Parts: sequence; C-alpha cells; structure tokens
Amino acid sequence: MEYGAFYQERINFRFMYFLAAFLGLISAAMLVLFIYHFTVAPVDDEPGVGWVFLIEFLVMGAVAWLVLNFTSLDIILSYQGVIIRFGRFKRTVPWSEIASYRAVTSGSFLNQGGLKIGLSKQGWYSSYTVLGKPRIVLQLRSGRIKQLVFSTGNPQEVLLLVKKHTGKDESPGL
Repeated sequence: MEYGAFYQERINFRFMYFLAAFLGLISAAMLVLFIYHFTVAPVDDEPGVGWVFLIEFLVMGAVAWLVLNFTSLDIILSYQGVIIRFGRFKRTVPWSEIASYRAVTSGSFLNQGGLKIGLSKQGWYSSYTVLGKPRIVLQLRSGRIKQLVFSTGNPQEVLLLVKKHTGKDESPGL
C-alpha cells in the first residue's frame, strides 16, 4: 500500500484497451499509407495528400496513447484523505473537506465512464468513473469543484471508512 493507505482498490477499465488498440490500428494504417505514397506510388494526384497521412498517423497515435492513460482507476483512502488516480490525473481530498457523501448504485449515471468535469445544480463536479460500477459522491466544503464522483467495486466498505474518518452519516438526498 502507498501513501500511508488503509484502503486501496484498482479497477481496470478494459474497454479502453480495445479502444486504444483500434486507434493504434488506424494510426498504423495511416503510417503504411504515408510510406506507400512516397515510396511506391502516389495515392492521389495531389502531392500534399501524403503529408495528411503523416499528420493523421501522429494524431491517432497521440490519441491512442492518451486513451491508454484511462485503463485503470485507483482509489486510495489514507489517513490524510481520499486519493483518486485515473492514469496521469490525480485528485486528493482531505477528510476535513468532505461535507457529505452518498452512494449511487443505479440510474443512467452508471452508463458513463471516464474523467469528466462538468456543471450541475450543486456546482462544478469532477468525475472519475468506470462503466457499470457503483459510484460514491463526495460533497466538498470549499473550492471550485463542489462534488467529487468516483467509481468503486466495494461501495459499502468505502462508505464505512468515509463515515469513520468524517464522523458524518451518509446523505441520501445530497
């Protein structure tokens, strides 16, 4: 365990591996077209088309690399607070910043996955989620981001630990 953690969980987001592989194949195809265009025969009569293939190769390769950052979600509960890490993106919330919390175990909200920042009725939120997994919503006391949403495979255990460290009961209507 790291960060002085007393709870640590990793959720693998397998869909992202397939998406990255698909984007990688497109990128490889663009590289093959680029090489073919300049070494064997032009694909079109326009000389600039070959450079478009190179640009598409670079863009798709970069997007595939970015997608690979979202293959696993780490939830760490430490003595300092809650740490959520999704690839290179990390968010730390001290226990004292949590005003209330609740679990989300059903609804269309579970059909979304990934890293999101958005605006809701309660203010700005930050979401670190995986498709189909239950979510924990933390209402924060201060800062621009008022809610932190993250997926977990063990919502009851996480809720008990949050209750223990915040001293607050779960808020069903948050």
